[in-house]
Amino acid sequence: MSRHGLPVIAVGGGIAGAAFATELARSGCRVILLERTSHPSHKVCGEFLSQDAQTALAALGIDARALGATGIDRFRLVKRERYAEAPLPFAAAGLSRLCLDEALLAAAERAGATVVRGAAVTGIEATGGEVVARTELREWRGAAAGLGTGKHAMRGLRRAPGEMVGFKLHLKASAAAAQTSPAWCNSSSSEAGTLAPALSRAAS
Repeated sequence: MSRHGLPVIAVGGGIAGAAFATELARSGCRVILLERTSHPSHKVCGEFLSQDAQTALAALGIDARALGATGIDRFRLVKRERYAEAPLPFAAAGLSRLCLDEALLAAAERAGATVVRGAAVTGIEATGGEVVARTELREWRGAAAGLGTGKHAMRGLRRAPGEMVGFKLHLKASAAAAQTSPAWCNSSSSEAGTLAPALSRAAS
C-alpha cells in the first residue's frame, strides 16, 4: 500500500499511463488514473505493434488480434516510383489507438484502478511528502505520481520544444484496390520525402 493510505496518481491514460496503473493496481496499490479525454479518440501514432509489444500487451491481458488487429508481414520502402520490399522477421500487427487505448483503460479498471475521464492535469507539485495533481475542477492528492502524458507538456515539467510535426490520415480502399493491393497499415516520412510503410496482405 502507498504511504499514509494515499493513492498513486497516474497522469495520462494512454499506453504508458494505463499500463503503469494496471501493474500498480495488480500489486495491491490504490491507483487513480487521470485521463484528459472524456471519450475515445484517435491519436497521431504509427499504430505498429512488434512481436515484443504484443507480448507486453498480453501480459496486461490485452489480445491485439482479438481486438481486430491487422497482421503485418512485410516492409516496403518507397520513394517516388522506386521501392524495395522485404519480409519482416516477426509477426507484427497494426491496431488503432482508438481501440487499443480503450482496451488498456478497461484493463486498468479491471485491475482495480479508478479511471477518471475528462480530467486534464494542468500541474503537479510535491509538497509535505505528498504529490498534488491539479485539474480545472479540483486537486488530487497522492503518495506519488507517474507522468504518462505523451506529447502534452505539463506545467513545471515542460520539455524542450521540438521541430517535428506529425500528421495522420485514415483512408478506405476501394473494392478494386482491396482485391489487388495489400493493406497499408502504417507509414512515416523523412525529411527527404521517403515513405516507409509497413503493410499486410489483403484479406481474402
